[in-house]
This record gives sequence, structure tokens and C-alpha cells, in this order.
Amino acid sequence: EKEAAKALKEAEQVLSAVSDDISHDSRERLKESIDAFNSGDFSLSKGISESISRDIRGASDSMKEVQRALRQRKQLKSRFPAGGDWESRLKSVSGMADSGDWEGAFESLESLTNDLRDFESERDDAQELLDFLNKEWKSMRPRLNSAGIAATDEGRTKSERLLAQADAHLSEGDIQSCLSSLGEADLEIEALRMRT
Repeated sequence: EKEAAKALKEAEQVLSAVSDDISHDSRERLKESIDAFNSGDFSLSKGISESISRDIRGASDSMKEVQRALRQRKQLKSRFPAGGDWESRLKSVSGMADSGDWEGAFESLESLTNDLRDFESERDDAQELLDFLNKEWKSMRPRLNSAGIAATDEGRTKSERLLAQADAHLSEGDIQSCLSSLGEADLEIEALRMRT
């Protein structure tokens, strides 16, 4: 009985400390907990009360995290690549927050930031590969000239075009197309290397 009373009191305190958009259905559940307590079902009352406290703390934490992220919206947007649905996903987070769906907003925000982190990692890897191939290409051009392979050679022009395409795709945030162009460029450069 003491534990149930303590859990019930804690749930009442937590509930009174939060705004209505967090506690909308918890007030009804608190009434259920009080009814269970008054009818002697202390175990049920304790369970409901602890659940209320847990849910409200979770929603409150989600609300704080989402509000913090939305205050830093400019920083987040500055990381978005060109193209994709990044803007609409952030607007969706904002819309959920406006409607009081803090858990949903937090989950969507977490998904957005994880996807963005994954994208940035892939982009960094692609940039590293592009830089490597550009360096290889730059060091190879003099050897091609020495071997009499002119700048108008089909293999040379194709290599140049593919490296430029890879760079353009990377700038647009299209990692897969960038990697595809890099793979083709690598094959062309290797074929040219065999000719020198």
C-alpha cells in the first residue's frame, strides 16, 4: 500500500509539473490509478502510476530534445545536401511538435539525423575516393603526354568527363551516381596506365 501511495503521489507531482500537450491522456489514467487505489487494488494503482511517470518523463525528454533541435534548425539545414526530402522531413518534425506529438517528433528527428550522419559518412568516403583518383589522374597526365597519348584521345577525354561527372554528382548529394562514375573512371585510368 505504501509503495502504491508513493507511486501515485509521484505520478500526481510529475503530471502537475508538465504542460497539457504532454499530459493529455495521462490525467484519465491517473483517475484510473486513484480508483484502483481506493478500491484496494494497490498493485494495479502502482503499475498505472509508475507507467504515467515513465511516459511523462519520456515525453518531456523528447520535447526538450526536439525543441533544442528546432532552435538549431539553421545549423541542421546547413548540413542538408542538395536534393532529397530533407526539408520536408524537418517540416514534418516541426508539424508533429506543433501538434504535441513529441515522441513522434523525436523519433522522426532521430531518423533524420541518423540518415544525415550516414549520408555525411558516405559523402566523405566518396570525396576521399574522388580526391585519390584526381591525384592519380593529375600525376598520370604527364606520362600520357610523354607516351604520345594526346589530350584528345578517347580514353583521356572519357576519364576527364567521368571525373567531372563524379564531382558534379557528389556536389548534388547523389553518392551512388558519384561512385558509379568513379568506378568507370578508375577502369579508364587503369586502361590508360596499361598503354604507357
